[in-house]
Amino acid sequence: MTAATTATKCFALFKACIETGKSAEDAMMHASRWWGAASDVFYADKKAKNISVFKKLVFPSATADAARIFALRKKCEQQHKEINQFILYAYGRDGLDEFREIKQQILKEQKLQQFKQQELRETLGLSMIVAALLGALGWVINLIISEGR
Repeated sequence: MTAATTATKCFALFKACIETGKSAEDAMMHASRWWGAASDVFYADKKAKNISVFKKLVFPSATADAARIFALRKKCEQQHKEINQFILYAYGRDGLDEFREIKQQILKEQKLQQFKQQELRETLGLSMIVAALLGALGWVINLIISEGR
């Protein structure tokens, strides 16, 4: 199942909760799943904006993919507005502000984790290079000592 399909289904369930009078918490559970899928759509849109000229010429479908992803992004943006409107109605301005603060804090923590993971990858890569160089140096030293005998 694609991110767009998941987002659409979660949004439909979110709207159904509202229309049938379910609790705000039930609706927010579907909204939280929607946000996960929508973030994947927004990420795909971000990647589609960076299509090289070569890919556009060689793979014309890349432009079609970009148009499709753009349309999906616009749909998700509209759904996002509706979910925020629901939060405003259900919890008031203070609730919406609190929600936004929590969301920003989570995004900040996720970005920090991404930086830590990137640093770990770089450190691991550098460690592997150093280990390979030390191994090669050890081999050369061993070769020199062996020939000296």
